[in-house]
Amino acid sequence: MTDKINTVKNINKNITKMIGGSKVVTAKASTSIQVFSDSEINAMLGVTNSSNTNTIVLFANGDASVQSSHVEGSSYSKGIWRAVLNQNAYAGSFRINYAIFYFG
Repeated sequence: MTDKINTVKNINKNITKMIGGSKVVTAKASTSIQVFSDSEINAMLGVTNSSNTNTIVLFANGDASVQSSHVEGSSYSKGIWRAVLNQNAYAGSFRINYAIFYFG
């Protein structure tokens, strides 16, 4: 049991930077929306190496009266963070509230 605890301690990292805010993005009739690229997050945090290995991005629907889709999570692929929805969004504006945690 002690070995497992030590392993967890060795992989845990402290969050060194975090930021939150709101962004209006353009949605397509799709179940995910591109919100941030690695370079956008790097600029916001003042770092150069943000990626899926040292960053956590959380999203929420910031105005459900405009877009009724629920944000169920985030997804990362090829340098892009996407908000994952429970159903297709309407084409148009979608307000995403976000929290970004960096432990690089």
